Amino acid sequence: MIVPICITGMHRSGTSLVAGLLNACGLSVGDDSHLLPASSDNPLGYWEDSRFVQLNDDLLRHAGGTWDRPPADPIRPRRDPRGLLLRLRARRLLRRSAQKTPWSWKDPRTSLAMPFWLSLVPSLKVIICLRHPAKVEESLRRRDHTPSEHGAVLWRIYNERLLATVPRAQRLIVLNHRILADPEHALRPILAFAGLPPERAEDPAVAALVRPDFQRTTQIPERSCGAAIDDLYARMAEEAESARHL
Repeated sequence: MIVPICITGMHRSGTSLVAGLLNACGLSVGDDSHLLPASSDNPLGYWEDSRFVQLNDDLLRHAGGTWDRPPADPIRPRRDPRGLLLRLRARRLLRRSAQKTPWSWKDPRTSLAMPFWLSLVPSLKVIICLRHPAKVEESLRRRDHTPSEHGAVLWRIYNERLLATVPRAQRLIVLNHRILADPEHALRPILAFAGLPPERAEDPAVAALVRPDFQRTTQIPERSCGAAIDDLYARMAEEAESARHL
């Protein structure tokens, strides 16, 4: 099976933007008939294959959680009847999706189920979209009325689990504000990681997908989200910056 790319990260962290840009550069994100429709929250589209979203939701429910009430531990393969059925569904979905190459799937929920997916695709390459936790808190509060404290906890859980479960050699952390400020330059290492020609970032039609009204979000907030979360963001941002200069 062709090794796919998984685009993930905490919700409201720019995963849709990255998926849309990569799709414009030739990376399949799923069959059009299965992609979730655009909405007022995401007018340019989610670029999410509904089959992966449904499967991840079912994995979360089987583990006793939801996307905003994560289970206590990362989701791993389970050998009970329900767990075996979910694993079979995932295998079939991976096989069907691999008919288009190169290919990927995008779903923030995958952050919570990475051990499950890595058990099926051990060499999976993972693009982790990173946005400042204060910005994610604000976005969740506007969209879902999520209390800031809970938004911060979710941000920490998603990102801690990604760092703990995805080998460094198989992941690329990308900074949301870098893509908004300079999409062509920021996209080059992402394309290289995905196995696509970096020069595709020069296509004006690709950069045009980053709308001018997105630019209001390029500034990094100065307020603290707590020492542990501030430190986690700093460590992940440092890894992202080092990858930009390879």
